[in-house]
Amino acid sequence: MRISLTIFIFHILGLCAAQQHRVDLDTTGSVPYNTVILKNNYKLIYSTTDNSRFLRLTGPTIDTAIMSKNIKAPKSLFGWLQQDFEDYFMMYSEYSDYSDTTVRVYRKHNGKHLFFGRFLDIDKQYNVLLFVDWKDDFKIGLFDLNTMKIELFKPPPTACNFWWDCLVSIDLMEKELIVEYATLNMKREKKVYPRQ
Repeated sequence: MRISLTIFIFHILGLCAAQQHRVDLDTTGSVPYNTVILKNNYKLIYSTTDNSRFLRLTGPTIDTAIMSKNIKAPKSLFGWLQQDFEDYFMMYSEYSDYSDTTVRVYRKHNGKHLFFGRFLDIDKQYNVLLFVDWKDDFKIGLFDLNTMKIELFKPPPTACNFWWDCLVSIDLMEKELIVEYATLNMKREKKVYPRQ
């Protein structure tokens, strides 16, 4: 009941958004079918035709659709703007069961993905986003929010269908990444990855 009420409140807050607004951090989880003003004269424009839904990125040197779906596809597939940076922006979306959050990061000047994957966490000490890389064998990904540097690591060997379902903890250090995970018989093991 509490989850349903929370989701309903977030939905109502999202519907109350203005038609034109600057967004630096939006956690409402709703899809604003309008124009969102980004830093450095860029815009995200959500629109529909009779057959499709689009998310366009426009700016000083670009006007391109960065996502398109069939009109019958749910609006939630587009997600929402999570954070706007000088050179890139971050979109979040959730699956229907609200257990997995997907993160997509786009460069502003060309609209290309920097990466696309399952959100794990943000380490506030190092200002690094941790994610599962969907395109590269479900590797552990680190994205430095300041430098845009991406580091990928081979996932640990777990007994789960998806290694992150067995994840116990991730500790990020300056020189290493420590992943603790469950194995068979619910034992815990740690894997240490040296960082570059």
